[in-house]
Amino acid sequence: MPSESFSVIVDPNRWQRSTEELARTLSPLMGVSPPVLSSLLLRGPMTVEADLSHSAAMTLCSKLVGAGVPATIEGAGDETISDHINVSDIEKMLNAMGIDAIEVDDELELMPRTAPFEPLEPRQMPAAAPVDSGPITEPGWQSLFPDITTNPVPLFDEGETAEETPRSKASLMGLSSDVMDDLPPEPEARIEPPKRPEPPQSMGALLEKAEESRPPFAPTGFDDRAPHIPKLARLLSVLAPGAGQVYNGDDEVAIDFALNAWKLKPWADSVRHAERRAERVQTFWLAWPKPGNVFRAIKFLAAYWLVLGAIFALVFFVVRAGLAVVDREPVETVTEQDREFAFSNAKGKVLEARVAALDALSDSIANAQHERFTMTDEERAERLYLTGYQDCVARRFDVCEAAMRKVTALDPANRNAFRLQTWANAQRMNPDGTKMPDVGEVPTLEDFEMEQLEEEVQP
Repeated sequence: MPSESFSVIVDPNRWQRSTEELARTLSPLMGVSPPVLSSLLLRGPMTVEADLSHSAAMTLCSKLVGAGVPATIEGAGDETISDHINVSDIEKMLNAMGIDAIEVDDELELMPRTAPFEPLEPRQMPAAAPVDSGPITEPGWQSLFPDITTNPVPLFDEGETAEETPRSKASLMGLSSDVMDDLPPEPEARIEPPKRPEPPQSMGALLEKAEESRPPFAPTGFDDRAPHIPKLARLLSVLAPGAGQVYNGDDEVAIDFALNAWKLKPWADSVRHAERRAERVQTFWLAWPKPGNVFRAIKFLAAYWLVLGAIFALVFFVVRAGLAVVDREPVETVTEQDREFAFSNAKGKVLEARVAALDALSDSIANAQHERFTMTDEERAERLYLTGYQDCVARRFDVCEAAMRKVTALDPANRNAFRLQTWANAQRMNPDGTKMPDVGEVPTLEDFEMEQLEEEVQP
């Protein structure tokens, strides 16, 4: 009769594809990684679940078979309960349990656990020759092994045990009983009594021990206060020595650090002190600061830098005023005894100042005149061109050529000057009566001066 406990087994030998693919199929169903399942499946059939009821085993086997896994159900006596399950039976079972059917191949079915075979017909074995079981009487064996006797002496007599017969121990060790009598007695094994377990502590003692290990300032129940942050205390102390101490609630220590911060070492000490104290406050080993400690720390930081800025400004103005007094020229003082000398000295300085003023006035007038009568290269070239043109009209070829050469030197862009210079040079070398080149209407020098004056007069 089958037992009441069943096991669900997966046989990889019935899987038509690779073991790794079977492991990947089983992994989401069993919650085990594919490499572990693959190593287990390589050893042979694997038990998925044991000690199941028949209904639980059928449910699990149905899920595995629905996923395409070759699963079987076996009883406690290795009796196969289900070696062949059809998909139609699985769908009926799942619908009865209220589980959605799994879409699988209709032809999917499990192979039997072991390949079917037909028993072979029994064969008649040849009869063995009778063996003489008489006593050992060969002298050769008796001489080699004298201890072997035809009638061996029993180790234990009737009614005796191994503990009551010392001769048995001597026989087992290969010694005579006389030698065993000379051996010292074996020490008796000491069995230590079991230690008595410590009595369990009462709930009150446990609560007292927990209360002793509890931080002294730890709150009881829900703590709605804002967390105390050691890094914030460190940052405040870096910005202003003593601000981190105000954040921790140590206002007296903060004043000392702020007053001695100019030495720089107390400033660094305030940073370390603030962070360590904040860590102890955070773990409730120190008293929690009063509410509003963050705003008080910010006020302390602002006041510290305002006072420091006022001190620096005051020092700056004092130093600047002192330097102005030091650099100021000394004021000459006149006494009654030096009155005449002072008047004469003053007259001399007034005269010197007057002379300097007149010199400056004359220099300014000279500069103005110089600027007024100084011509630019363009104006000088224009004036030379006008005078030279009159010489060319009067057929004074040498003067015309010299004037036009200066004009081209001052104003290379004047093409008419080049033409008149070439013509005057040719006529001077070989006067043949060639007509003067037409350079357009050219005003006289007087007309040019009048135009310049009119331009200066006009605002």
